[in-house]
Amino acid sequence: MKHKNIIYITGDDSFGIERELNGLISIFEKKYGNINIEKIALENAHKIHESLFLSLGLFSEKRLFIIRGSQSSKNTKKKEVPGLESVLENIHGTLSEDTILIFAFLPKTEKKLENWLKKHASLREKKFSWLPSAWTPRTTLDAKYVANILSLYKKYESLRDNYNPNPWIAHEIMHTIEMAEILNDSGTTLDMPTIEKLIHAYQGGHLFQFIDSILAGNIQASIKKLQAFYHHDSIYPFLAGLVSSLRNSLYVITLRDLGKSVQYIAEHLSMHSNPRTNAFLIQKSYKSSLSQKEISNFYQKIISKKILYQSGFGMKKSELGILFEIELALLNLKK
Repeated sequence: MKHKNIIYITGDDSFGIERELNGLISIFEKKYGNINIEKIALENAHKIHESLFLSLGLFSEKRLFIIRGSQSSKNTKKKEVPGLESVLENIHGTLSEDTILIFAFLPKTEKKLENWLKKHASLREKKFSWLPSAWTPRTTLDAKYVANILSLYKKYESLRDNYNPNPWIAHEIMHTIEMAEILNDSGTTLDMPTIEKLIHAYQGGHLFQFIDSILAGNIQASIKKLQAFYHHDSIYPFLAGLVSSLRNSLYVITLRDLGKSVQYIAEHLSMHSNPRTNAFLIQKSYKSSLSQKEISNFYQKIISKKILYQSGFGMKKSELGILFEIELALLNLKK
């Protein structure tokens, strides 16, 4: 039995999934208000019991539950959260039609839950495509620029290790398209070298102290804080966070040098991350003494070393080697 009020948004187009989810939430909010929306992190699913869905539904004409998890590769190593599919199995026959459940971004470990949803939920599948025609409806950017962006991403994705997939590739591409739109509207020529600088890795990260020192141009403090990562459990999260933060800072500084205000940047620059992270990066980057050229050159050095590191070249995947390369880039940042 398929339920119209139980929806599973799946597929490998992360941006398409996000857009579909936001669209459904927006429709619900306009009709019933956001007070009737409950967002539940999948990692907290063990707290869910049968009465939750049933009792909360009694207090409103409509109740919307959003249950989502992260597609991050970290989650693939975690044990599956038990019991949620059992809860759904027990309540789906008596679940009020006024109670709507939407599932999205489920971890790969949730096999049982996914199988249950494929059997009982209304499926909305979003498939990723490298074809420009799949992306041009999402943007006002000329198709030739979209094609160039896709070709560069396809090139760099081919360098990834097989065990290190990028589930957020669609988000990355859309971020670059959005930035290219802003630059194009500002009169910047979108030649290949310019587009190349917009290619980025979207993994998030919380390297605030380290990034703060870089943006302040404090090389000595940056190197000192970098030393803390020499004993990091894995270099991949550090590299991903560093590249992501530098990419966002590069965007802000580029727009700042084009004369855009902080308010304009905050309103037009999508970073799809924690709002506090956005505010931090925008304020710090906007006030940074670094020029667009300096931050761009530094970013390009880091991203190139990251690609070489992950593809097995350069320092042959030596974690000390890549950290040494970052330290050298820091020493040359203000030269």
